Amino acid sequence: MKYGVRSIPTLIIFKKGQEVDRLMGGQTKAVLQAKLAAHAG
Repeated sequence: MKYGVRSIPTLIIFKKGQEVDRLMGGQTKAVLQAKLAAHAG
């Protein structure tokens, strides 16, 4: 409830304690890698 998750699975990407992205539903490995790479660093 704290993060407003309405669908399972939900992946919330945090950076420095702040939500920067959210993925809902099943995703491919390529999509997950791209999203994580976009927020790395």
